[in-house]
Amino acid sequence: MKIKGSFIEGKLIRRENRFVVTVLINGEYVKAHLRDPGRLGELLVKNAPILLREREHPKKLRYEVIAIKNDNLWILTNSGFHSKLAEELIRSGRISGLRNCKVIGREVKFGKSRLDFLLDVRKNLAY
Repeated sequence: MKIKGSFIEGKLIRRENRFVVTVLINGEYVKAHLRDPGRLGELLVKNAPILLREREHPKKLRYEVIAIKNDNLWILTNSGFHSKLAEELIRSGRISGLRNCKVIGREVKFGKSRLDFLLDVRKNLAY
């Protein structure tokens, strides 16, 4: 999966609320949008390396968080990319247990719930 834009690395200073973090970039403190409202306690630690990009159409905040480094690995924290990445992995056959699956729907209603993906599970699927 290719993520558009140029990336800027900074250091996490603190989480302001569910969707905003303060980051140090080149000696300047800036606020950035965090698309993942989850707890992320093990990732959002002071001085953690953080990867950002400038937003194409900034509303309030110029930057958005893409990933946070933990144990020398970049962890994708921008929830806008999780579904796209998962679909790409399923379609390409890179998830062994889903190699015979075809994505036929996303965000599908199921009763009072929602399924991330509706998969057609058949052997020898032709794409």
